[in-house]
Amino acid sequence: MDNMDNKEARSPHDPLLGQIFKNFRKHKGFTQQKAAGTIVSMSQISNFEAGKSTPILENFIALLHNINVSLSEFESAYNHALSSKDLLLYDTKVTQALINGSTTQIYTIIKQIENEIKASPVRLKYRLDKVAAEAGLASLDPSYQIPAHDIELLKDYLAHTTEWGLYDIRLLKRCFHLLGVIKLSKIVQSLLNPTQANYKLSFLQSDIIHTLFDIIHYYFDKNLLQDADELISYLEKIEINEHLMFEKLTLVYVRAELSYRGGRTVALETMKQCESALELSGCFNTARVAEQEILAYEKETK
Repeated sequence: MDNMDNKEARSPHDPLLGQIFKNFRKHKGFTQQKAAGTIVSMSQISNFEAGKSTPILENFIALLHNINVSLSEFESAYNHALSSKDLLLYDTKVTQALINGSTTQIYTIIKQIENEIKASPVRLKYRLDKVAAEAGLASLDPSYQIPAHDIELLKDYLAHTTEWGLYDIRLLKRCFHLLGVIKLSKIVQSLLNPTQANYKLSFLQSDIIHTLFDIIHYYFDKNLLQDADELISYLEKIEINEHLMFEKLTLVYVRAELSYRGGRTVALETMKQCESALELSGCFNTARVAEQEILAYEKETK
């Protein structure tokens, strides 16, 4: 215990960490003594909550376990409290602008990011945020030309990414159509590499699945059916969890769509069944998109 008392971070600490920990502890009904357990001393946990020090990572995780809080729960609360500095802040803003169909909003976001770049010119993240915002703008305004050097920056970053986090996956989802088919294929193989430390994290898996669905439809549009088949087969092999019903239905739908594109017109009936199931589940926007696709296919067969 005496040795543990000296295990506090020497690097600059973030007072917000202690504040959030204290909020969790109090709302869970734990005293400081119970939260500290045999991990740290009372003075340490008091200093931590007061923003005067930060435990080393090993002790911090143990303290979270003492109050029945997972690291992902804590991270979520931290990101919410730090929303103005959230890693995915601009991704969230661009998504909302796309939902609103507002190019004006995206131009404003790009201007905000450019100001961030001026303030922190060596920080790569803001330059990548700008490319992602530009990709969103181009989807609303096809006349908008994304600068070639921005696209090259994106390609270089994703090509050298070997450990995929949430930021990287969302960046790929937003910008994969800028990469070119050959480069995209190589980057997708890197994304699906099962040797990554974070590979099996459930929230990352969900984002990966949704990203792959978008890429599959991109392949459909390019008539790259073999490439689409490879991704669909991958998703079938990983056995999507049953609680992800939307994702499972979407997988059945895209498999049927691939079969239809391959000449099996009866697959259209499976697509219709998926559309009905999506509508019954309250996924009205997705069901509407599926309905429009099915109607377009039916016109082709007449």
